[in-house]
Amino acid sequence: MRTRFFQAEITDISRVMELCENFSQDMQSLNYPAVDKPTLENFLIKWLGMGKIILAENLEDKQLVGMLLFYKTRYYWSVEKVTVIHVMYVKPENRGYKMFKQLLEMVKQVSKNTTITWSTTTKINEDKLFEKVGFEKMGNNWRLN
Repeated sequence: MRTRFFQAEITDISRVMELCENFSQDMQSLNYPAVDKPTLENFLIKWLGMGKIILAENLEDKQLVGMLLFYKTRYYWSVEKVTVIHVMYVKPENRGYKMFKQLLEMVKQVSKNTTITWSTTTKINEDKLFEKVGFEKMGNNWRLN
């Protein structure tokens, strides 16, 4: 598959929303709440104002197959910047190390040598994958329902 990676613009919101709905369906087993389309649209518009959305598009059929949302901020206690990856989603049939690495490389280009942090909440054990690309484990996420 030939893939194009690019930064989302406001004109891409409806396509990103479709991808987010796929993500929501994939995560039903985690008891996440259902997608409310107006809320999702507002979230994505707000996100484009504070961060970036990287998209992966299949060049053959022009369908989005993946996305990664991230933003830059400061550490709570410092003027030093940190890049925070909020979410990555790739359709199951397009998942693989190459796609993961390419989306991460897009973040690295924009982050300009700031530390990158990534917190996951999917119950998928990605430790080996994260270690393979150079992340260091710094804790865990816990949820109480």
